[in-house]
Amino acid sequence: MTTESRNSTIILIAGHWLGAWAWDEVRERLVSLGALAIALTLPGLGGAARGARGPQRGQRSAQHRARPASGGRAPQPVELTNEVRRRVPTTLVCCSIPSVQLLELARAGHPMFAEVDALGDLEVIDLPTGRWPMWNRPEDLAKVIGSAATSAN
Repeated sequence: MTTESRNSTIILIAGHWLGAWAWDEVRERLVSLGALAIALTLPGLGGAARGARGPQRGQRSAQHRARPASGGRAPQPVELTNEVRRRVPTTLVCCSIPSVQLLELARAGHPMFAEVDALGDLEVIDLPTGRWPMWNRPEDLAKVIGSAATSAN
C-alpha cells in the first residue's frame, strides 16, 4: 500500500447475522498495510460476544457469535435516493458467484443485482472463497480492499 492509502478511511460493514468482529483479521491486515480501517456493526445486528479468531476457527466461531434476523430479512427496507451514490468508486468483490454471471444478472434487471448495473465507477474482482471471504482468505481480501482504497485516491 502506498502513502496515499494512509489517507483513506476504509469502513468495513458486515452483513446480516454478523458484527464488526467479523472483520477483525482483515482490519488488522489493512492497518498493518498503513490504512485506517474501521469495522462497524449495523444497529440491531451482530451483537453476540466475541469468540475464537483465525481462518480455521473463524467459521466455527461465527456460528456461535452470529445472530439470525427474524424471518431472514431486515426489519424494514432501506431506500437510497441520492443519485450521487451511483458515482462513488465501487469495487465489487465476487466470492460466491463469478463476476461474469453477476454482471449478466445485473444487466438483466435481477432484483438482487439491478443496482449494480446503475453504478458509474465499478471495478469487479473475482475472489472465489465461498460465503465467508473474511475468514477463508483474509489476507487476500485485505489486499483487494487495500488496493481498491489506493486506486480511489
